[in-house]
Amino acid sequence: EFWQKHYPGTFGYFQSACAAGKLELLGTAREHPIIPLIPIAETRKQIRFDEEHKIRLGIRRNSSGFWFPEAAFSHDTLSEVRRAGYGWTVLDDNSFPHHEKPYDYILVCRDMRILLRSWHWSRYLWADHIDFGTLKEKMRSELPSWISARRAYIIFAMDGETFGEHVEGF
Repeated sequence: EFWQKHYPGTFGYFQSACAAGKLELLGTAREHPIIPLIPIAETRKQIRFDEEHKIRLGIRRNSSGFWFPEAAFSHDTLSEVRRAGYGWTVLDDNSFPHHEKPYDYILVCRDMRILLRSWHWSRYLWADHIDFGTLKEKMRSELPSWISARRAYIIFAMDGETFGEHVEGF
């Protein structure tokens, strides 16, 4: 709603990018509750409300991904989200010690694929607000010591509200 109301032109680009499959729009809980703390019936309602709200805005979820507000989840909520038709999620990697972060394979729990957002790298955008050129240089200099010569994935992920609502002009 924020983008539609304050930046309708940008919102139009967002709609077009989603429709063209250039941007993946994940499902979530509509009012961003901490899902493990609410009853399962309310979780189901929140997921349904999110899907209905997106349709009213003229956008549709085009991904089987689910975003847990505040990355708060439990085994039971993973199962419930899977039953709702979602197949993967992104959670923070900061619960793993640095030397044990699984950055070269995808975890699976309760039949949900779990991609790990790099808290270290994502925070440069949402907390430090560095520009992409600086980020590129940091990655070029720091990544080799993290992963050696192995293949790896790094996920930058943040709530849409990071862009414009929490960080003015971002």
